Amino acid sequence: MGVVLLYAALAGLRTVTDADTGWQLASARYILDHHQIPSSDVLSYTARGHEWIYPPFSELFLYALYSLVGFAALSWLNAAACVGTVGIAYVGGEDGIAVSLLAILAIPRIASRTAPRADLFTTVLFAALLVLLWRHFRGRYAPLWMVPIILLVWVNTHLGFVAGLALLAGYVAFELSEFPFAERQATARVRLRRAAPWLLAAVLLTLCNPWGPRIYTAVVRQEHELKIHENVIAEWRHTPLSAGTLSQAFAWRNPDSSYLWLLAAAAVAALVAVRRKELASTVLLLGSAYLSTRNLRFQALFAIVMIVVAAPIFAGCLIRRTPEKDRTRSDDGKSAQNSYTAAVTIVLIGISLLLVAIRCYDLVSEHAYISAAQATLFGTGLSSWYPERAAEFVLREGLPANIFHEYNMGGYLAFRLGPRYPDYIDGRAIPFGELMFEQRKLMKQAPDSLGWQQAADQRGINTLIFSLARYWGLGSAHLAQFCNSQAWKPVYLDEEGAIFVRNRPENADVIKRLQIDCAKIPFEPPATLLADSSRRGRAELFNFYANAGSILYRLSRNSEAEVALDRALQMFPEEPYLHRTRAQLYQTNGRIQDAEREYLISARLDPSDANWYSLSLLYNSQHRYAEAVQAMKQAAEISVRPSEYYSSLGVLYLNMNQPQHALEAFDVAEAKSDYEPPDVRIEIETRVAEGRAHIWASLGDLNRAVRFQQQALSLTPSNPELWTTLAKFYAAQGRFNLEQDAREHARALGEQTPLR
Repeated sequence: MGVVLLYAALAGLRTVTDADTGWQLASARYILDHHQIPSSDVLSYTARGHEWIYPPFSELFLYALYSLVGFAALSWLNAAACVGTVGIAYVGGEDGIAVSLLAILAIPRIASRTAPRADLFTTVLFAALLVLLWRHFRGRYAPLWMVPIILLVWVNTHLGFVAGLALLAGYVAFELSEFPFAERQATARVRLRRAAPWLLAAVLLTLCNPWGPRIYTAVVRQEHELKIHENVIAEWRHTPLSAGTLSQAFAWRNPDSSYLWLLAAAAVAALVAVRRKELASTVLLLGSAYLSTRNLRFQALFAIVMIVVAAPIFAGCLIRRTPEKDRTRSDDGKSAQNSYTAAVTIVLIGISLLLVAIRCYDLVSEHAYISAAQATLFGTGLSSWYPERAAEFVLREGLPANIFHEYNMGGYLAFRLGPRYPDYIDGRAIPFGELMFEQRKLMKQAPDSLGWQQAADQRGINTLIFSLARYWGLGSAHLAQFCNSQAWKPVYLDEEGAIFVRNRPENADVIKRLQIDCAKIPFEPPATLLADSSRRGRAELFNFYANAGSILYRLSRNSEAEVALDRALQMFPEEPYLHRTRAQLYQTNGRIQDAEREYLISARLDPSDANWYSLSLLYNSQHRYAEAVQAMKQAAEISVRPSEYYSSLGVLYLNMNQPQHALEAFDVAEAKSDYEPPDVRIEIETRVAEGRAHIWASLGDLNRAVRFQQQALSLTPSNPELWTTLAKFYAAQGRFNLEQDAREHARALGEQTPLR
């Protein structure tokens, strides 16, 4: 057990990267400053005053730790919560090799859900409540008086307390399921009678919170906003199970592969439970496994269930008792184990120790984080993903409000810049709601577009701040466009963040004093970082070169970018994101063979949908359609949002003159588009309708082609290119008046562009 807990501590000891930590610290600061718990938003300028009910004591606990030691304390909290959760579950799963193996597989998922945010209380308390109820259900000693205390703490720390209520209801259902069995009924009735007062007290104590019964209103509102959660927030997305994703289970050194092994173990344990007629075990295992595939954030709870529920099942399989007549007794009264069982146990112990040793080394050496392209590092403190120096620049220079930023950065900025600068948006689906989609849509537009002008006018936006860290920031910030914008002027740029001020008369003095030229900003690591030879220092230096290389590439400073990327990859050659960036750089420079090699390396190191998609685009640009199709299929197969890839696959088949395959791909894209945010869904459905129009036109069915082109225009009527295509279809039909009208529409909407 000691080895397992050591692994849990190392897995949890990581730099703070969570997007929600900041707004929870900011909320606690507000409570202490104003001596009141807010019932509406007080952190933003976009949703201020909108109802917002959230348990406050987790926030106050986090803030108290931060006040003592800073962000380092929150890193240690991550480690302590991970150890505590695993230790609690370990007790419930009973001692033995089976529980150790399952705990080792579960630790990566648990560590990801014990980040310093309110959600960690749900992870820890779920484990505690599950162990208590499961031990009691199995007839073992369990201090049931702790159940009401757990629910009281839970309801005041996180809205995930509803998972605790679900466990209570599940326990009652499991006891009732024993009643049809005559030999179990009496025992089940006794257990249920003994537990009932404590369960009722636990439910009633959920009303002991600052809002009383209104806390359930907050839960219902969260449920109503689930679609927004699924579309915007990564942890609420589902896990695609396909041949492509399941094959990643063989990447045993990647901690994420452990989840797939847990799924396989759950299936085996459920089959054994069915044979033993253990309905409760079967339902818990299969139910939690299913929920973990529907939402990523439930994977930690599923991992806990596996330790507590599946471990005794596997332990029973390992301990094979011999018949009574052949049984021998040792002096201490214990049965002698079968030699086969002993050999299997020794092998499993050896495998466990080897796996833990490698996993621990990978954590301490940063291999686990860098090879998985994660924004965090081993140790304590704040991740370099947060643009700390850019935020300090905003405060020091007193830049004009309001500030616009991306969704992921909102929590950090609410704490770092608030209350002087309220945030635009953060990780709360409530109270922001549809604003999350508005922000995503805005980030897709050019900085000088009408959309940006209208948003800035409506919200009073004068300053933009972006994280340029290569994982969560750079991809959605059109850095070069903003640097060359007329509406926004750059005033700050480093390898972690960028700041732009709106080009308006009232900001003229600020711009004149601070404006920079993105093409001339140097990217050289500080001397202190070059002199730091520690493990952490080397990793931070790698991050500097990696971020700098990615930024320089997007600024078309290609020779400098190549030098920085080469330096980074010399330090950690197994970082997949940088191989893809270098491939893009080579592709831009016309070095196609080098680009293909780098794309293939990136896909091998990290077989993600983004890497396969990039490779497909390269093949498509070279008219290597068959290879492009295979790469696009790989991307679609492993993606949580495959509809866009299937729509691109349809276009590839269209280029290959395979209309039937193209139609099939478009059908799949349309069927799966329900998982997409509204703006993305419209884009995909427009592309699908346009693709179908081209297919039917190529097959000579112009009437059907016109209908689908009109459907595309009904979705995106402002696209002049679609009107031009419709005009060509009308011309082919001889409907010249309609052709002329369509061309007039295209001209009115702007300059015509070539057809894709």
